[in-house]
Amino acid sequence: IGYRAEISRIPATNAEGARAPDFRIFASSDSPAEPLRLILTDPRSIWGQAGLHSNDQLVALNGRAIRDNGEFRRTLFALRMGDTARVAVLRRGERFVATVPVAGYERVVVRLVELRDATPAQVARRERWAAGR
Repeated sequence: IGYRAEISRIPATNAEGARAPDFRIFASSDSPAEPLRLILTDPRSIWGQAGLHSNDQLVALNGRAIRDNGEFRRTLFALRMGDTARVAVLRRGERFVATVPVAGYERVVVRLVELRDATPAQVARRERWAAGR
């Protein structure tokens, strides 16, 4: 449609404009009786770089046993930039403890730029697309 994508990365920030800590990790279970399992949304996150994997069974965060997702989120969100988190997990029956320096991350920004040399057919498709047709 006569556009090209410009892709860049910028530091993720919070509502106040300060660097946001990388909290791109979740814990979930299929039922209250099941153990919590980690979900990493980006393997390049600080959590992935520390050796954690999606589906690791969560044992403890900073020495504290974590029983449910709410407790996990409260403990996680108490961390600040520069803190160090210690995450104990079980993976294939083996205990693993990751040391994670809490740092910021970059987010992807995609900007559509009109091509100067767009063909008439591309411009017509763009106009139909913009009009929702």
